[in-house]
Amino acid sequence: AAVYSGISLKLKSKTTSWEDKLKLAHFAWISHQCFLPNKEQVLLDWARQSLVAFYKKKLELKEDIVERLWIYIDNILHSRKLQNLLKNGKTINLQISLVKIINERITEFSLRGSQRNICAVLRCCQGILSTPALAVIYTAKQELMVTLLSQLCWSACKQPEGAVVAQLFEVIHLALGHYLLILQQQVNPRRAFGDVTAHLLQPCLVLRHLLSGGTWTQAG
Repeated sequence: AAVYSGISLKLKSKTTSWEDKLKLAHFAWISHQCFLPNKEQVLLDWARQSLVAFYKKKLELKEDIVERLWIYIDNILHSRKLQNLLKNGKTINLQISLVKIINERITEFSLRGSQRNICAVLRCCQGILSTPALAVIYTAKQELMVTLLSQLCWSACKQPEGAVVAQLFEVIHLALGHYLLILQQQVNPRRAFGDVTAHLLQPCLVLRHLLSGGTWTQAG
């Protein structure tokens, strides 16, 4: 109980430095000596809430802390521990606020080309989409998946370089697979057609053109 109350209070405390909070959160995740009720959910929610508050301008954080929070979530999503918990029937709830800030960061990248934290964000997205129990947060809300796929394609049209490229196309592949399944189950074909023509047709066609060796400019 002492370990639980100590870590829980320190993560919420305004007097605990963010450096110490991240160290405590990492310790709490990997340690079998940390007895925190619903530990995995609590730690994931803490990191998510911190990032959401930062992007809503309700919390000031240094950029390296923001990056480390994204990496922390990424490490959780890709951990063997989480996969084992899910296989054993444990429920981990991802909140819509998390996937919304993921979509917003990818949109920001597609518009401005800013690569700040984009690799960690894409890895978080890949971790969600590659895990069926977590991917439902996207597949249950078609508009979230449509936005994600559209902005991923526009991001790829920017023809980024380095590690971003491979990650980007891996996430596009996963998102497209999920979206095609959504379309097969769609009871309102008119809505599906509207989404494709309004949000997906142009970025997909431009990306296909570029992948075929063509060129494209915004003005064109």
